[in-house]
Amino acid sequence: MVIKISTGDDESIEFDAENPPLGSKFDELLKVLEDGKVPVSVQYKITHGYRRHPELAMKILDQLSRMDDKDYNTLLLLLACKLQAGMDGIDVVQRMELFESPVFDILKGFASLRKKSYDGALFLFGKARFSLGIQICNYYLGSIGEAKRFDDKVLKGYCLLREAKGNEDLDEVRRLFRDAGKKDLLFGLGFGDEYEDKENIDVKMRLVGELVDREEFSKAQEMMETMPKCAEVLYLRGKIEHKKGDLENAKKYYMESLGYDRSFFKSEYNLQRIVQDKIGGGYYPCSEFCDFKAYLSLKNETSDMNLDGCSEDFRNVILAVVGDGMRRTDTLVRRYMKLIGNPWIENFVVMNNIGYSLCRNVRPFEEYEEKLEGNDRFLIGSIGIDREDRRCLIDGKMIEDRVKEAEKYLLRALDECPDEYKEVIRYNLGYVMEDRELLTELSLKEARQLLSVEGEGISSIPNELELVGFYHMKRKEFKLAKKIFQKLDTLYSSIGLGNIYIRGFCKDKDSSALGKAMKAFSRGLKSYYCGNGVGICLALKGRLEEAINIFNNVAIDWAGGYVNLGNALILCKRYKEAMDVFSKISLMRYSREMLEKLCKVVHEIDGYRLCMDAGIPGAKEKLFELLVEQNRLEEAEKLRVLDQRLMKMYDEKKEEERRRKAELKRKAEEMREYRKRRR
Repeated sequence: MVIKISTGDDESIEFDAENPPLGSKFDELLKVLEDGKVPVSVQYKITHGYRRHPELAMKILDQLSRMDDKDYNTLLLLLACKLQAGMDGIDVVQRMELFESPVFDILKGFASLRKKSYDGALFLFGKARFSLGIQICNYYLGSIGEAKRFDDKVLKGYCLLREAKGNEDLDEVRRLFRDAGKKDLLFGLGFGDEYEDKENIDVKMRLVGELVDREEFSKAQEMMETMPKCAEVLYLRGKIEHKKGDLENAKKYYMESLGYDRSFFKSEYNLQRIVQDKIGGGYYPCSEFCDFKAYLSLKNETSDMNLDGCSEDFRNVILAVVGDGMRRTDTLVRRYMKLIGNPWIENFVVMNNIGYSLCRNVRPFEEYEEKLEGNDRFLIGSIGIDREDRRCLIDGKMIEDRVKEAEKYLLRALDECPDEYKEVIRYNLGYVMEDRELLTELSLKEARQLLSVEGEGISSIPNELELVGFYHMKRKEFKLAKKIFQKLDTLYSSIGLGNIYIRGFCKDKDSSALGKAMKAFSRGLKSYYCGNGVGICLALKGRLEEAINIFNNVAIDWAGGYVNLGNALILCKRYKEAMDVFSKISLMRYSREMLEKLCKVVHEIDGYRLCMDAGIPGAKEKLFELLVEQNRLEEAEKLRVLDQRLMKMYDEKKEEERRRKAELKRKAEEMREYRKRRR
């Protein structure tokens, strides 16, 4: 059906109700309707043309309702559109609170159904004497026999489907839906020819989804080219980019999808998986959404985390991990006991946490004063307590019983966990059982693994005491490390002790620490590590020139020396030399950051050229700009920048240079003519 819409001055536009305008053309149509010259009855027909696009129909009706907020027919249509779009329509209901009509009661009944308020819906349908609505409520409230007696094939089919026990029942459901002409319901059950009809848009959507899941992206994109743009198509495009790892493009498609349908939760969910931000005011009445929303609040450290609507499994996890009353061991253990078999958390993690929690109030060894000179227990922390306190009570239960129970759970965790977690659980077992041999083995292994990332051979230290000392330093347990290094007289102990003293000077403002650090480093000057340490001490004392000489020598054997050398040169305001130094180690992130800062200070062509060679972002453009400003156009042209602003500057400078040369040429020609005339 084609509708002619008058726009005034004997002009009109045609509206095809079967193929309504979308996108920018819809916006133009909305502006035409806004002036109020188009009759309301015609606007209703136009709205009907958008029956497959309820979000656009709502815009027309919303605009119409603002012109006359007492036009209840418009408000009824607006409420119907909102319900069709999956919204509750409460805002429209509130605007019509004094209006009484059976149609209004029916629509309010469907709004209550959407909120799963079946008793409220039953009351409203009963008030309007809407039999179908009443029997739908009976279906949801469990009165299947009552609902099944109603003479409606679709409702009867739903009731049979709910009670179906075999293929014969499904055949009857299929017959009822086919007689009722409900192809969409047959499609949902996988029945009928349309389920395999590749021209059907729902079939296409299903096939595209399957292709995306199988990661056959080119086929999926080819099919989507023939499909109208909608929330689900844009979601699938975003999902393709998400699977490819292009998160920016995925975000763009998900946001575009939500622009079409704000209630399309798949796009909202995947978008929040990327941005990991707190979800705004959106709400979907399902526990999965509430769980995810609460998880994001927890991740973003929101203080007002709301667990309303969350599943019981998720609530139990939150109560155990961040709940109140965690100071009491029995409360904590009881909450973890409820998590056994919880889908939100691995079972071996629960077992490990129960075992750890049972012994968590037993003091670690570090809190005890060493009683024996030379006692090496400080090397490995212990969860146990002294033997004479072995029989004391904690939370009303004997320690030995509690330790045995903890051991049982930790052994279960060890049996169930993947290989990569076994060492962590063995560590806890060592603490609980006070197995010093196991703790020593695991601590040394962890020390080697932790220190191996330094890449300087520290993990290959032959002396186990030195290795554990560096391990404690890495874990920022400086007092323990210092105790170890002070008892040794080796190269690595000198390096470690010197570093601890430097930290004491910088952090604790210990004025005597630099002298002690110099003394420690001086014991191992054959090592470039110790030479570097002496250079640091001299620099901190303000003796920068001496420090620079030492760092120059250190850098010959060790690239890390360039960092301190560059920093010392900056303190002496020798910026160009510092840039040259940092360019030698431009692969280091710190060096690249310093080069970027020094470029702005020096602001010279050679400096920017260094930064460009090092791959600093923006250095090429800055170099081009500087070359153009200094009329070195041939050099600038070789850089081949793409920035339009810079190319415009280059073209203007080139034109200016061309005019200048033309002017010089003209003046030279005039001078030659003048000389000819003089002769």
